[in-house]
Amino acid sequence: MLYEIPLLCGQEFVLFDQRTFEWLTAEPYLAKIDFINHLESHSSGDIVMENIEGEKILLADLLLHKFFKPFSTILRKENLYHLNGNCNDFRLENLEYKIVFQKV
Repeated sequence: MLYEIPLLCGQEFVLFDQRTFEWLTAEPYLAKIDFINHLESHSSGDIVMENIEGEKILLADLLLHKFFKPFSTILRKENLYHLNGNCNDFRLENLEYKIVFQKV
């Protein structure tokens, strides 16, 4: 099943498959803050939820650490890449996990 969730600012939307949608709506903290219904596009292009204190929760980071890899060391940068080029498509089949090692 495909879920299209509208972003707060504008006419854009994000796509989720059933597995990601169910986790985002069932995880206790994310459900409590109604994460799925407060997503917006940040000026950086990331899909985020900004809380009252101005802290940004990045959707890609949540999915990366839930479905691909636990939190990592400080020496590398981990990214999710959208295989079809649509940065608003967060279906698991469209996401690829990559590690980019940083110079120390």
